[in-house]
Amino acid sequence: MAAFAGRHQSDEAPSNGITRNNDRRDCRRGSTALAAWLRVPGGGPVLEFEQLLKISFADSGTKADILANLDAARAWVAEQNEENLASARAHLEGRGLFPERAALNMLGGRFLTELDVTIARWVEWASAIVEDWPKDVRGAPVDIAAQAEAVRLAESISTILDSAQAR
Repeated sequence: MAAFAGRHQSDEAPSNGITRNNDRRDCRRGSTALAAWLRVPGGGPVLEFEQLLKISFADSGTKADILANLDAARAWVAEQNEENLASARAHLEGRGLFPERAALNMLGGRFLTELDVTIARWVEWASAIVEDWPKDVRGAPVDIAAQAEAVRLAESISTILDSAQAR
């Protein structure tokens, strides 16, 4: 980095053939392309969650397989949160990386925190549900109250989005 910074302080052309003017033109082109990309709304999130996928197919396995995947998800989210919490605390105390981007970083950071909270809550909820299941999960009972709660949660999404639109 020091060599890069020093190169721009010198009037000499660098030995790699790139001139200061070329660097500036490349930056302008890159900034223009980035601005154009930002104007077009992106696609929605993509979820890749192998433990959840394995749980979905656990009727070909056992209750122990489900519990092992729930434990793995629990460990994963705990590990993710260690780094997330350290970063969030650093930003709160004014020691975060890229302080000039703190407001933007807060948006993505909050999303990732909410995702971690969702996974942690789900792991604990699913563990409690599965705990009483038989070893052969094909005989597991459906918890009607839990299913009704899932419907209530899904229905709450439109309420959340509608109230945000009303503001």
